[in-house]
Amino acid sequence: MSRELTIAIVAKDAASTIERAARSALACGDYPVLLVDDHSGDETVNLAQDILCGRLTVVRTTEALGVGNARQTALEHIDTPFGMWLDADDELLPHRGHTMLDALKAGADLVVDPVMLFDSASGKDMGLLNIPDFIRAPGGIWRSFERNWIPMLAGGFRTDLASRVGIDRRFRAAEDYDFLLRALMAGARMHILDDCGYRYAHSPASLSRNLDVSVAFTEQALMKHTLAQVIDRLEESSMPATARHYTLAAFALRQQNWPTFDEQVTALARDDGTLPPYGRTGAWLAGFLSATAALDRGQPRSAMHHLELLNDNRSTDILNNLGVAKWQMGDQDDARAAWQAALKLMPAYYDAQRNLEAGGDALRLTRFPLRRAASRSSY
Repeated sequence: MSRELTIAIVAKDAASTIERAARSALACGDYPVLLVDDHSGDETVNLAQDILCGRLTVVRTTEALGVGNARQTALEHIDTPFGMWLDADDELLPHRGHTMLDALKAGADLVVDPVMLFDSASGKDMGLLNIPDFIRAPGGIWRSFERNWIPMLAGGFRTDLASRVGIDRRFRAAEDYDFLLRALMAGARMHILDDCGYRYAHSPASLSRNLDVSVAFTEQALMKHTLAQVIDRLEESSMPATARHYTLAAFALRQQNWPTFDEQVTALARDDGTLPPYGRTGAWLAGFLSATAALDRGQPRSAMHHLELLNDNRSTDILNNLGVAKWQMGDQDDARAAWQAALKLMPAYYDAQRNLEAGGDALRLTRFPLRRAASRSSY
């Protein structure tokens, strides 16, 4: 076997999918495979051993704490210079190991690639999730502090860098996003491949589809970084001004640092550039974020002012947030009408659905404009 790269799989009760993942690892090249079993109660390990035989090493977590602990356990047992993640319900394409290894040996610390989304039940491809051009552009990777724009972070890594950064054992979701942010702040060199090398399974039961859990851990990941540190990194980068002001405003909003937020939103409002992939001007984006901030500050009338200026009756995120503002002002009928209008435009819109179902209890605000790029949320 090659002693340059290890394929690392973490699994818990993955008997229904592990054979598919294991066969893809076998076809990917002559690489050792490490399976971290997070206390499965089914035949996950036996099925993987039947396929991978002597190529497989199995390690069991000391405690069943979730995916963050399982990935950190994997890092502690990889003994090759490079590694590559494979989720237990996904597939590697045969060339992926070689292309990842080439990029890592050329000097990259982290390597990611486009992925093909497929239906887990039927195996049918559902569409290519590419990595947006603006992320590939100079300084673009720092927009990761706005939100995660990379459809699948389970790529390749230099083992010493990954081990030094580490994976937070406490994270039960978004552990890969947390790792990415901390790796970037640690100076990791990122390389983005052009060709798809990974098939990413869609299943309604996938952990990534638990939006409430994912959002909670995403917020925790972002809160680990100080605003001053992020400002320094973005100002050192070659990120365009519109993107820099928006990313810093969004980050300051998450941390509720109102002086910095107001400063960045003011600069954004004066910027006549448009920001991909939203296709919106700086002024539009400034208005959206200002409405979110007003609702955070308990100022629904101010939020209404911003949102009504932006409302074209075609933007589901604006309609949802108008409903939130109206509910907070006591106008429950108009709030429900706004949420119903949002659902006519996007029937599966989670925030508007929950707001209508909850009847005003624990209102869901769409804090940032909806994505305008292919992503895991597009299904």
